Amino acid sequence: MSSKMKTKILFLIIFTFLDIGFLPRFSKYNTANKITAIISFLITLWLVLAIVKENKKKSLEVAQQQERVQTLIANIRSGAIPKIENCSLILKDGEFACNEVQTYISETKNKVVGSTGSGGGVSVRVAKGVRVHSSSGGNKKVYRDVTEKYFGSFIITNQRIVFLNNQKGFEIPYMNLTGLFSSGKDLIVQSKNKSYIIFANTPTVYEELIRAVAKN
Repeated sequence: MSSKMKTKILFLIIFTFLDIGFLPRFSKYNTANKITAIISFLITLWLVLAIVKENKKKSLEVAQQQERVQTLIANIRSGAIPKIENCSLILKDGEFACNEVQTYISETKNKVVGSTGSGGGVSVRVAKGVRVHSSSGGNKKVYRDVTEKYFGSFIITNQRIVFLNNQKGFEIPYMNLTGLFSSGKDLIVQSKNKSYIIFANTPTVYEELIRAVAKN
């Protein structure tokens, strides 16, 4: 939900409570107070209509996006493999690029984020993704799951998938690709015992494209 929508909902709640207070005493108000109450009612009505309109617009955009995704998937399954003229990758003989997008991969590690007190040699889970470790006679180390993002170019060719980044870049020829699936906004690829989580707006399309070119 956008911050703009949250603001509208907040004001709708406020004006709804004001309207509830105005209604029982409306007939007893003088002209100025009645005008104030009417203005409040009109603002409430405008907020309701604006929220409904925005929700309909969002639903339409989602439906259109889903339709575009299904069309792309159908085209790929029918054998229409896209080709792009230019990409950041140096291509091999007989290789062509199907897609290139600027995105990021995410990596979650349990890291030390601080320390507190002292105690014995124990490890205790104090919250989701947070553990407190301590060594005998030393400070307790506080560990937390930390997700880091590495931005770069994600490229799909007819021979491999590549992520260009000076720290976490990788290259997977299709013969070494052992796992592939999409979830939410993530595309997860695995090569032997190493997996990568790639952010994508339409991960199902990338999954279909990779499966199609990997078969050829």
